[in-house]
Amino acid sequence: MILNAADVGKDPLIVLQGSKVEMTSVVDVPVGGAMLELRRMDDGFVEQVPMESAGAGRRFSTTFHVLSNMNIAALITMAGNQTVAHLPEKSLEIACTKDEKPTITINEPRPEMGKDTIALSTSTSELKIRASLKDDYGLVSAHLLTDDPNPRPGAAGEKAAAAMVEVHKESFPSGTRAKEFTFTLPFKPEQRRAGNTITVNLDVTTIAISAARRSRARPAALEREKMGTPISKGHRPPPPS
Repeated sequence: MILNAADVGKDPLIVLQGSKVEMTSVVDVPVGGAMLELRRMDDGFVEQVPMESAGAGRRFSTTFHVLSNMNIAALITMAGNQTVAHLPEKSLEIACTKDEKPTITINEPRPEMGKDTIALSTSTSELKIRASLKDDYGLVSAHLLTDDPNPRPGAAGEKAAAAMVEVHKESFPSGTRAKEFTFTLPFKPEQRRAGNTITVNLDVTTIAISAARRSRARPAALEREKMGTPISKGHRPPPPS
C-alpha cells in the first residue's frame, strides 16, 4: 500500500493484531538517516526504531509488529542524529483488530438442562462427538482428551494426580476458520464398569496472534485454547449415582 502525505489522517490503517508490517519512507532529497517512531495509544509508550537506508539516503525501511492501536511517523535526521523533520506531519494512525478467542460449540452429546453429566449404559461401547469450531485467524488442529488410565501416583496420603491424555488429533488445512469436528470415541471394557466416570475434553490449537503480546519474538506462535466446558464432565456408563 502506498500512502501520500495527503492520504494520511483521513482514515486509520486497519491491521490485524500481531501482523508484521514493513514500512518504507521516501524523501525528495538525501538525508542523514531516519527512525520510526511508534507511539502506543493505550498507554502513550513511545519507541524509536532505526530505519535502514537505501537509495542514496532517500529511501528508508524497517519492520514492526502491530500489537495495539498506535501512531507511527518517520523521524528524519541529519548529522549527529539531530531530528530535522517529522513525516508525515500528522502521524499515521493504525487501528489494531483484536484476536478473539476461538469458539467451540458441542452439538453432540448434549447433557440434560442443568446437568454436566450424561448417563450411558454399561453396554455402550462408543460415543459420537460432534462440535462446531471457529476462529477468526485460523484453526490449526483439534485435540480430544480423556482421563489418563494410568495416572501418576500422588504423594503419601494424597490422591493420584488428575491427568488427561490425548486420544485423537485432527489437523486442518491452512486458512481454515470454521470446521465441523466429528469423532467416535471408543470405550474400553474397563471403562464401562458400573459406577465409573469418564471425563472428555475437546481443545483446539489456533494461530494465536495474541501470543505476540507475551513475546514479540513469537508473533505468530501457536496457542492451545481449551473450551470453557468439558464435552461431558462425567460420562457415567451406568445412571449417575
